[in-house]
Amino acid sequence: MNPVVEFYQMLQTVQQRAASVEDVEKWLLLTMGQTNSCCGTVSEVNLAATRELGILYGKTGQYAAAEQFLERASQLAVQAVGEGSREFASIQIQLGNVYRMSGQMEQAHACLSAAEALCRGKEDWKALFGAALSNLARLARDQQKVQEAVAYAQKSASITGEVPECAVETVHTYVLLAGLYLQMKDIDAAETAAWAGMECAKAETVDRFTRADILNAMGVIRFQREDFSGARNAFVEELSFLKGETAAASKRALLCAYISSCSEKLGELDLAAAFMHRSYEVIREKLGADAPEAQQILGEVTRLEALQKANCESEQLGERMVP
Repeated sequence: MNPVVEFYQMLQTVQQRAASVEDVEKWLLLTMGQTNSCCGTVSEVNLAATRELGILYGKTGQYAAAEQFLERASQLAVQAVGEGSREFASIQIQLGNVYRMSGQMEQAHACLSAAEALCRGKEDWKALFGAALSNLARLARDQQKVQEAVAYAQKSASITGEVPECAVETVHTYVLLAGLYLQMKDIDAAETAAWAGMECAKAETVDRFTRADILNAMGVIRFQREDFSGARNAFVEELSFLKGETAAASKRALLCAYISSCSEKLGELDLAAAFMHRSYEVIREKLGADAPEAQQILGEVTRLEALQKANCESEQLGERMVP
C-alpha cells in the first residue's frame, strides 16, 4: 500500500478513537519524529504529518504553531515535488488562510494569489482553484472589499459547482456570497445565492453541519424580508441538524433565540417564551446560571412571560365585556 494512503487511513482511525485533540496532536508529532527526512530525501509521510499538524493547529486557533508547521510543510513540498505541484498549491491555500485568520493580510494574499495562479487553467485542479478563489473572497471580505469578494466568490462557485465532490465547498461559498450580498443590501441577490446553496446541499456528500449553515443564511434573509414564518421554519430545520451536538451549544442557544424572535413577531408569545427558555437552558448548562449571558436570556424569558400573561388577561377582559 502507498505509505501516504496508509498514513491517512491511520489518521482517520486516530481521529475517530481519540478522546481529545491532544491525542491526535501527539500521534502526528510521533509520526513526524519517526519519519524524519534524511540524506536529502523528503519523506512523503513526514510531509503529510507536518501539513496535517499545521492544519490541526489552525483549526484550534493556534495560529503561530499552524504557521510554523505549514511553512515547514511548504518547504518540504518544494523539495519533494516542486513549486508547481498540486501539493504545494494546496499548502499555500492552507497557509494563506492561517495568515488571514491571524490578521497577516499581505502574507495571506501572497500565498492565496500564488495558489490561484498555479491552479488557473488546469482542468483537473478545479477543486483547488475554487478553494483558492473562495479564500481570496474571504480575505477581501475581511478587508472590507465587498465587490472584490463577490467577484472571487462568484467565480469560485461557478468552478466548484462543476465538480460533484466539491459540493461542501460550493455550499460554503454560497453562504459567503449570500452574506456579502446582504452587506450590499441586495436581498434579492442574497436569496438567489442561498437558494443555489440549498440546491447544492442536496448532494449526498454534504454533511448536516454544512446544510445547517445554508439554512441559517436563508433564515437570516427571510427575517430581513420580514417573512418571519419562513425564517422560523429555516431556523427550526437548522436546529434539528444540530440536535444533541454539545460542541454546537452556543449556536443552538442562538437559534432558539432567533426562533423566539420570529414567534414574537408573529404574535405567538407562548412559542416565543418557550424557545427563549430553551435558549436559557442550553446556556445555563454550558456556562452556569450566574453567567451574564444566562442572566440576559433569563431577563428575556421573564419579559416574554409577562407579555404573554398581560395578553391573556387582556383577552379575558375582552371576553367578559362582550354582552
